[in-house]
Amino acid sequence: MKKFIAGACVLAFSIAGLAGCSQGVDRQAFKDEFYNESVANVPEGVMDDDQVEKYGHCLADGVGDELSDKQLEELAKIIDNGKLELADLPEGVEDVLVEHTTKCAQTVLTEDK
Repeated sequence: MKKFIAGACVLAFSIAGLAGCSQGVDRQAFKDEFYNESVANVPEGVMDDDQVEKYGHCLADGVGDELSDKQLEELAKIIDNGKLELADLPEGVEDVLVEHTTKCAQTVLTEDK
């Protein structure tokens, strides 16, 4: 579970630059990139392919829908400045990442096949 949480935080940092590319935040582009990165970073053997896909969509949709434009923009600025400290995250972002990472992993791993 710690790997999922850490992975989600790293993913958010690595793709947050999408939020600062234009005047408005392109949420779908953020979700698409976040999905691609999140499924690529699921440790092998933890989930089967179908579970990985469900986890990626759950995480990308949850984080992309819940964070405000302002939070995404602030997160992008932090990343651009090279500050990756959790204490520097905009208010609520860490909580959103942890909440959705945990919820999605639990949902996918406990779901009946």
